[in-house]
Amino acid sequence: MAVFAAMFPILPGKTEKIVEVGKTLSTHPGFAESQQKLNVPVESWHVQNTPMGDFLLVYLEAADPLHMFQTFAGGASESDVLLKSTILECTGVDLNQPMPALPSYPVLDFRA
Repeated sequence: MAVFAAMFPILPGKTEKIVEVGKTLSTHPGFAESQQKLNVPVESWHVQNTPMGDFLLVYLEAADPLHMFQTFAGGASESDVLLKSTILECTGVDLNQPMPALPSYPVLDFRA
């Protein structure tokens, strides 16, 4: 599995919405089904508070993260739509648009 990690600035006043939707998705049966279809066994969201504002940190594992995001862009399940609309509203990132490349790349990936 390859690792994808990135951080996205959360727009002012939207941190609680990110937290709320993260909690909703963690128990949403459609989210687990979507993750399985996308071959994403691990996904983790974290909010980091900084003097520059709050950031959403996203970590996931997938066989091919770029292909996964490109496939996810066409996802239309209830959980896919909720996730994509929340990310757009709260960060300005439109996951409905297939990424031409990943927004980050690894410089250290140590595993014992």
